[in-house]
Amino acid sequence: MKLIPHAKNYEVNKYRRLGLLLFIVIIFIIICSKLPTLKSGSASLPVDDDDEAHGSIHDVVGHDSHMDEDVGDLQATSLKIGETGVISDADMEDKLEREEEDVILLEASRNLKKDDSGKLFDQSGNEIGLRFLVLSDCGGQDTPPYQTHAQMRVSHAMDTFATSHDLSFILSLGDNFSPAGVKDVQDLRFQDTFEDAFSGRALKVLPWYLVAGNDDYKGNISAEIAYSKISKRWNFDRFNYMISGNLPTNSDVGVDILMIDTVQLCGRLPDNGQVVPMGPDDEEAAEKTWLWIEAKLKSSSAEYLFVAGHYPVYSGGKHGSTKCLIERLQPLLERYRVSAYMSGHDHSLQHIKSPGEGGVHYFVTGATSPDEDRLQHLDGIYRSSRYYWTNHLDKNEGAFTYCDIRKDSMQVKFINSKRNVLHTANVLPRTNPVNQQPLQTDDPAVHEFPVLEKHQKLPPSPREVQQQIGKESAARSSQNRPSNSRA
Repeated sequence: MKLIPHAKNYEVNKYRRLGLLLFIVIIFIIICSKLPTLKSGSASLPVDDDDEAHGSIHDVVGHDSHMDEDVGDLQATSLKIGETGVISDADMEDKLEREEEDVILLEASRNLKKDDSGKLFDQSGNEIGLRFLVLSDCGGQDTPPYQTHAQMRVSHAMDTFATSHDLSFILSLGDNFSPAGVKDVQDLRFQDTFEDAFSGRALKVLPWYLVAGNDDYKGNISAEIAYSKISKRWNFDRFNYMISGNLPTNSDVGVDILMIDTVQLCGRLPDNGQVVPMGPDDEEAAEKTWLWIEAKLKSSSAEYLFVAGHYPVYSGGKHGSTKCLIERLQPLLERYRVSAYMSGHDHSLQHIKSPGEGGVHYFVTGATSPDEDRLQHLDGIYRSSRYYWTNHLDKNEGAFTYCDIRKDSMQVKFINSKRNVLHTANVLPRTNPVNQQPLQTDDPAVHEFPVLEKHQKLPPSPREVQQQIGKESAARSSQNRPSNSRA
């Protein structure tokens, strides 16, 4: 008789357990339904009241309406490593035509800070100008913690520098993820190597404008482009685009920056260790891009016109100058009086300038990587080289570039991770008389740089290179100095 009540209790407990299990299942289903929203929002940064002052990251003229559809398809399908576009190769031609109207309107920061004297202008009457940072080869590593000491020290220096300067944006010129890009848009490298590595208070409110490097092409370029729809500050909607704006207090002084995909134009690096790009994967697409570049340069009336890409035109470092760019891009830069070309690829800081008082400045700023550069191509750069630096003494040290554009001149500074200014260059507006003089067509594009015998066996130190450059500069100055003797 005692078994009956026990049996009833068993039945009651069984139904209770089934009810509890059903409740858990329902809760689990509800949570799962919320996960996509949570995941897509987790990579976004909190909105800051200062965002508007520093510029919107998606103020785009002629915004590509097809991009949203492409990204939707991207997130719904499994992406393969090595994919080179959000859209198919068959649609590449149409995409390049649409890119002709893709111009990002740059809103300069209007939080003009006072200088030490409490004024907004310097002693010469120039306004506090448009300020931004440039770096390249900041892609960390593919093993935990997916960051390098050099990268983190540069990040900290940039954040401290940005806190005391009213910056508007940051240019990142390729090799965003080393050594082989990312797998897909959910790859944790986006968080570890970019979001977390550059998470300083001043850095996280600035828009980043990016292009691809050869390391990125070893992975999924489509994913890097699609990440622009996830991260608030990551701006890499297209392979090639222009950033355009004006100085904060001189709206008649324009600034145009042409961001180009040099890997698309010149090709990837071969797997055998050679440093010469193999040529474009799609020659027809590359030719259309060359036409697009020339059209943009020809139509620009900006006082300051820049071109930026991953491969350097000229470099004395390990990879050296890029023949493809010397043959196709350098003549355009000189013809349309471009202010400067900025690049990375070689892990060093270099300032190289074309002949003459005016002319194009070439800045290499790839010193964010812990891998030091090697001076293996000194015979392929301009004789008027101005500066070279690499972290040969401390691989944990890195550097970046700071630009301050004003009405009458632009100042470019190389700054290391200790926040020391290594080199300063001045770039004049395109309408300055020295940039209106006829081009020195009798000067060859490339001059031989004297290579010491010991350099052929062991790369020289930056100090030795600076001494050699100083001697060359002094010799040229003495030759150009007018004679005091009377006829």
